[in-house]
Amino acid sequence: MEILKLDLSRLRNEEHYSYHSEVNGLVQRFTAEALGIQSKYPVYGAAFAAEGEVLYVVQKSIFTGPIADADQRRDSLEVGIERTIDGALLHFSEEVREAARRLKIVIDSFGDIRSKGYNEETAAIKALVADLETTHAADVASVGITDWVTELKTANEGFETLVNERYSEE
Repeated sequence: MEILKLDLSRLRNEEHYSYHSEVNGLVQRFTAEALGIQSKYPVYGAAFAAEGEVLYVVQKSIFTGPIADADQRRDSLEVGIERTIDGALLHFSEEVREAARRLKIVIDSFGDIRSKGYNEETAAIKALVADLETTHAADVASVGITDWVTELKTANEGFETLVNERYSEE
């Protein structure tokens, strides 16, 4: 297998560190001298070590567990909204089915929000909630997910507050 393109900026923290851990292991295995990078390797090694220390600090933060729990809460609310809409697609009322069909298109247009990084997911949920509360408010009410949307908005705001508190701690 061959990697054709790898955009390191798109990797999450642990993925980025893991990638560089493998690179560092290869450099140690084949030696910096043999690879012709002996003048650059000390700077790389120091940056790699610093990244490992920072990653450890983030992982041991008092906010790490609550942030993970808050993210799980957001994810479960989003799944609940999606499943409620899917159920409404089978509703006996034509009006509810049509509203659910329109909402399904909106939800699908955002893609898999739950697989995004924390910041991207937070921004996507804000945009989704804003869209559901304004443009599609009537459909949201018809399908009966107004409380779900409000709860998702609240959970997302709580998550964002925790992340900001962690940044303050650091």
